[in-house]
Amino acid sequence: VFVRNIIAIPERKCKCFIVGFTDENYFKELKRVFQRSHYMKKNIRASVSDIFFSFQGEGLYVGKPQIFVRFTDCNLSCKYCDTSKNRIADDKPLLTVGQVIEKIKKIRTSIPYPLSTISITGGEPLLRISFLKELLPKLKTCGYEIYLETNGTLPDNYSEVSKYIDITAMDIKLPSENSGGVYRNWRKRNLCFIKSLSKKDFIKIVLTDETKESEFKKAVNLIKKVSSDIPVVFQPATSVRKIKTVGPEKLYKFLNTARRRLKNVSVMPQLHKLLWKIK
Repeated sequence: VFVRNIIAIPERKCKCFIVGFTDENYFKELKRVFQRSHYMKKNIRASVSDIFFSFQGEGLYVGKPQIFVRFTDCNLSCKYCDTSKNRIADDKPLLTVGQVIEKIKKIRTSIPYPLSTISITGGEPLLRISFLKELLPKLKTCGYEIYLETNGTLPDNYSEVSKYIDITAMDIKLPSENSGGVYRNWRKRNLCFIKSLSKKDFIKIVLTDETKESEFKKAVNLIKKVSSDIPVVFQPATSVRKIKTVGPEKLYKFLNTARRRLKNVSVMPQLHKLLWKIK
C-alpha cells in the first residue's frame, strides 16, 4: 500500500522527501500529502481557500464582474505574492466538485444582475488538474465562461483542460522574483505555454524595483518568438513586505524595450488594491 500511494505524490512533494524528514515529522508530512493530494480518485476533492464575487482587478479584463474560485498551493514562491497564505493547503476546506458548484450557484443567485464568468485562480490552479477536469466541463454545461489565471509553468496540465477555458491570463514569473531561487527550464515551460494561447488570451509580467533587465528582455523575446501580436500587460507590483514596486524611470525603460519588439503592450496596476485595498 505504501509503494502504491507514494507514486501519487506530486513531484514537488517528492523533493521534500528526498531531502528527508525524521520520524514523526516525516510521517506527519506523508499523511498530509495523502489527505490533500488532488490525485485521490474516489470522491475527488480540492483545497479551496475562497469562493467569492468581485471585479477582476488585473490585466485586460479589469473591471469585469466575476465569481472567483481560489485554490490553495503553488509551485512557485514569488517575493511579491499577495496570497502567500494560500500556498499551503493546511486548514483550508477540502471541497468536492459538487460543493464548489453549489457555492457558485448560491453566490450567483444573490447577485442582482447577469453574471456568467468564473475566475479560476490560486495559488496555481493547474496543480489541481484532476479536479479541474471534472469541474470545468460541468461549469461550461451550466453556461459559465471560464477565466483562468496561471503562472504558465504547467503547459502539459493546461493542454488537458484548455478546451474548456475561454480566456487565459498567463503570467511570466521572472526567476529572480522567485524567493526559492531560479526555477529550472522556465523559458522552455513558458514558451510551450505561450504557443497554446488563443486570441482572447494575454500575458502579464509583474515588475518590482528588483526586476532584472536581462530577464525582462528574455521574457519579451520569448513572447515575440511566438507572436508580436500577443497582448502583454506590465503590472507594477503592489508593495508588500520588503518588496517595492518598480520606479517610473525603470518602468518607462522597460516599456520602451518591449514596444520595440511587441505590438500590444500596456501598463496596468492592480485596480482592486488601489480602490478597495483587497486581495
